[in-house]
Amino acid sequence: MKVAVTILNWNGFEDTLECIESLEKSTFDDFKIFVIDNGSTDDSLEKLRALGDRIYLIENEKNDGFAGGANKIVKLAVRAGAEFIFLLNNDTTVDPECLSKLLDAHTRLGEVDLVLAPRMYYYDSPEEIWHDGHLWELLKGEMVPIQNYPIWKKDGFNKVDHIIGAGLFFSAEIYKEYGLFDARFFLNYEETDWEFRIRRQGVKLYTISYAKIWHKISKSFTHSVHSTFYCERNRLLFIDKNFRGVKKAKLILYSEFPRQFSIVLKMIRRFFGRLFYKLIGNKERYNHTRTKYLDNKMAMLAWRYYLKKKFGPFDGDFNKFK
Repeated sequence: MKVAVTILNWNGFEDTLECIESLEKSTFDDFKIFVIDNGSTDDSLEKLRALGDRIYLIENEKNDGFAGGANKIVKLAVRAGAEFIFLLNNDTTVDPECLSKLLDAHTRLGEVDLVLAPRMYYYDSPEEIWHDGHLWELLKGEMVPIQNYPIWKKDGFNKVDHIIGAGLFFSAEIYKEYGLFDARFFLNYEETDWEFRIRRQGVKLYTISYAKIWHKISKSFTHSVHSTFYCERNRLLFIDKNFRGVKKAKLILYSEFPRQFSIVLKMIRRFFGRLFYKLIGNKERYNHTRTKYLDNKMAMLAWRYYLKKKFGPFDGDFNKFK
């Protein structure tokens, strides 16, 4: 088996099936599809079982998050003899030539320590690029799309600092040498942390313009109290793990402190705003302001989890913040 395509499913069988069907149209045929059901609470597992030998199915009794689920399925794929791993979001579809193009790029780049990614497009706007890699800007404390820089190549290979985990292609040797994700992240920033770690050890990251996937970004992980919690807490964990001394001080001073101070001010303003809109009977504005207020409150809770070193899945009730 040349390539193992590894897919995580959690209550998303229809998306997973569409992803599998797109892979089955591949012009490259030396691959196996591995699917891990990450503790689904709907009928996903039963439907996945019905696919039979179209996939290699792993059944998780609980949701280990993207980080834990990916760690498990990649480990099994490497043990099964895969030479390369294509870690793929279930809410993507794949161009028929994607696998062959990624393998070709790996050969043409001529290096062992590589992580590649296809160029990612919006599923609902198939000609519009969603992601083609990021470059890191320290003072901003954020990743900036490489398309914003003059060095971006519309056609060819782009060397980047960060690739979103919706489609990561790497050799089994990368996994054996460097491992994979820190399971404490559970969801969000796990690939960012991993990529920072392996880049420090000489691994290079490239996006490949002529390998293509389409991502249902609107369905996958849109802004919500879930994303607020994991992004806020995990960003702090990421900074704590990957920066020291002056770099860490600059990041906190110029990025984190202003960001968190702004959230606190917004929360206070929205607290009084929702009372005002309730008083004057503007239900629409009240509901909107209340939603924003609860989102800010969730961010503050995420900071508390970080300070208490509580990682992994959120153990509270997200519905209280909706």
